[in-house]
Amino acid sequence: MVRAFAVTLAAALSFGVAAQPFPAKPARLLIGYSTGGVVDILGRTVAQGLSEVWHQPVVPDNIPGASTIIMAERCKRSAADGYTLCLVSADTFSLNPHLYSKLSYTTSDFVAVTSLVQAWEVIVVTPSLNVKTVQELASVASGRPGQLNYSSFGTGGLPHLVTEMVAQRLGVKMTHVPFKGAPPALHAIVSGEVHVMYAAIANVLAHIQAGKLVPITVAGQSRTPVLPTVPSFSEVGLDDIRARAWFGLAVPAGTPQRIVQKIHADVVLAFQKPSLKQFFEKFSLEPLADAPEEFARFLKADYERGRDMVKRANVRLD
Repeated sequence: MVRAFAVTLAAALSFGVAAQPFPAKPARLLIGYSTGGVVDILGRTVAQGLSEVWHQPVVPDNIPGASTIIMAERCKRSAADGYTLCLVSADTFSLNPHLYSKLSYTTSDFVAVTSLVQAWEVIVVTPSLNVKTVQELASVASGRPGQLNYSSFGTGGLPHLVTEMVAQRLGVKMTHVPFKGAPPALHAIVSGEVHVMYAAIANVLAHIQAGKLVPITVAGQSRTPVLPTVPSFSEVGLDDIRARAWFGLAVPAGTPQRIVQKIHADVVLAFQKPSLKQFFEKFSLEPLADAPEEFARFLKADYERGRDMVKRANVRLD
């Protein structure tokens, strides 16, 4: 009798836990980038959108450093209850596993929730170079081997690898100058401290419009409506370099599937809000919101693309 009661009670308690509404308390969103850049603003905007859908606060928590590794470690150790969301990127799952032989996490430590956006990106140069095309950049750089430099927001990140691959494709040598985050990297090129930068259009558009930076090519197979006169990678002979920044949400492994599906469904709802649609348009971001299964398949494919990028760029960080 006692044992039967205990089993019945355990089952009832288990059902009660499973039936608890989600979310029932504030959540947090871990952002592996410094404040002030487009990724930080993206995270905060998504957090606000979810807060409005959930009627619960979603608090952004910036944990920058080591190309999202520090954030990923914190995410991995968090409770698998849906109340810790993690803003992940190609750095987290596609590049770091190939850059570091002893990475402190693997993709199996997480569950894919949804893709968020892809970013339109562009190569810009400082006006003092007197360069307006990729071919002109190649000509100037070949005459000054190693003297032109380019900024990025960290060694091993997508901007570093893409720019290195572009330099190799053009047959030139440029010097990498990494910074701790997008804002100081951007300041370096606007001030003339560096000559070249691969960046999200949202980060540089105002400076382009002000004549402080010159766009020479946009990443991808086609042009973007934001900069319709700027040729794409495909048009300038860089079609073999296929890399666009993407960002998504993941949660710690073990998070119940019903919660994963709930978060995805509510991201879809949040993305319908006029404020988020305006944000995406303003910052030249392509909204995605793929289902968890689709995002998981994308991550597997992008992992292989990351392997190829790291190999071609010939970069290792340990």
